Amino acid sequence: MGGDEFAVVMWNSGEEEASVERVLERVAEELHENPVALPSGEEVFLSFSGGVRRWEVGDREEGMFSRADEALYWAKVEGGTVKQAE
Repeated sequence: MGGDEFAVVMWNSGEEEASVERVLERVAEELHENPVALPSGEEVFLSFSGGVRRWEVGDREEGMFSRADEALYWAKVEGGTVKQAE
């Protein structure tokens, strides 16, 4: 998408499949639990914020990304979480 943002699109992620929220929460957990080793030897922990928007009949691409981006903004405000768009 740009800068430090990217989009993940999942098809057929019904209730019996891994939910988008659970996949992104797992990414956040992995980053929190596993530091990244810098060339200097210093270890740092990364944070992750995610905005989720589920497709609904009648949704257009621009609106979906806009609502997901708004959810991402609020997730960042809350300190690195995953938030679903309304």
